Amino acid sequence: MKLALCTHNSRIAPKYYDATALVLVTIHNGTVEHRRDIAVETLTPDELCTLVRHMKVDVVICGGIRKDYQEKLKEASIELIYNVIGNVDDVVKKFLEGRLYTGEIVRTQTEREDFV
Repeated sequence: MKLALCTHNSRIAPKYYDATALVLVTIHNGTVEHRRDIAVETLTPDELCTLVRHMKVDVVICGGIRKDYQEKLKEASIELIYNVIGNVDDVVKKFLEGRLYTGEIVRTQTEREDFV
């Protein structure tokens, strides 16, 4: 399975089209097998959609995303988990645990302690 996370400074980018990097994660038997960062700051949102399609990504995780881009990903049979906030590593961990959903705010342990 391939995950693509739209990121900015090691966090999920606030908007799909604000991503400066795409973190591509290959998962095998429930663990991260490979991880690669791809610079995407010069790509348009349409080009980003094309890239994830060509890379045969199964799931895109991002912040906010317009409906038309949601539809493009859906048409390409790419699962979308959006409106996610958090650090990339923590988001991947929560995904691997099967506990990442659209609209999720993923806090680090320190953030959880400060929040309470």
